[in-house]
Amino acid sequence: MSAAPEVPSLSRVRAALAEHGVRPRRSLGQHFLADRSLLRRMVDAAGLAPRDVVLEVGPGPGTLTAELLSRGARVVAVEVDPVMIGVLRALLGEAPDLTLIQEDILAGAPGGLPAGVERALLAALHQAGQQSYCLVANLPYQVAATLLARLFWTRPPERAVVTVQREVAERLAAAPGTRGYGPVGVLVQLQAEVRQAFRIPPGAFWPAPKIDSACVVLRGATQARVQRVEQGFLVQVVHAVFRARRKRLLNSLALAFGPRLDQVGLRAALEEKKWEKERRGEQLAPMEIVELAELLMQGGILRGPRDA
Repeated sequence: MSAAPEVPSLSRVRAALAEHGVRPRRSLGQHFLADRSLLRRMVDAAGLAPRDVVLEVGPGPGTLTAELLSRGARVVAVEVDPVMIGVLRALLGEAPDLTLIQEDILAGAPGGLPAGVERALLAALHQAGQQSYCLVANLPYQVAATLLARLFWTRPPERAVVTVQREVAERLAAAPGTRGYGPVGVLVQLQAEVRQAFRIPPGAFWPAPKIDSACVVLRGATQARVQRVEQGFLVQVVHAVFRARRKRLLNSLALAFGPRLDQVGLRAALEEKKWEKERRGEQLAPMEIVELAELLMQGGILRGPRDA
């Protein structure tokens, strides 16, 4: 078995970037986690076993990639920047357990991973004799929330350990009625248990961002009741609930669904459930939104196709 590559030091990363004539691009969220102790803490939090398959998004120069490989993981790394792929290969060489793909992870239809990434992930799972994968990544800030919501609804990892903007971490774990509570948090919480593991100061990255970050751990925990509601419709209801978050629930739904919504029937149904008339959508817990979607699916309260 070939030895895993060493985790490149910050000086080696800087030298490799200079050799390729590039600097980190803030437009691509290229803030590289350079603190070795925090890299270890991230991978420790993932609880990886040898031959576990890991999807890494935005590997940059490969510091986290090398740490993952050192634990015996098979890594499928997806990087949008072709120049950074050259830097990573220069630093890590041709590691046999690394599959490196140049791709925008959010490219293509919103129904899952890009085709090339999906094929690589399936191949790695087959080679490793595994059924599920983990997501471990220092996520580019501009794609983090969208990517997590998409993955956990379309191609859910068994668990995920990611660094994100601190504000995003708070939104992912936000409770009903709080300022950060919204569609992304609800959609992720309906599919996973979310906890903030530890905060990361700007100085742990190079170049340092202007904001704090956090490491978030997510573990898949789909509830049977969620699976009984058609996925696209449930996502639609989640967004409808928060369309006018300060308005009463009935008004928010009326804005979202227009004349298709039987407001009289819905009002009666909500009264039967003893939900307060003044209740706002932002006060509903994730499973209460599922309950609301079930209510809208029955009794003709919402007329016409639900995917309209």
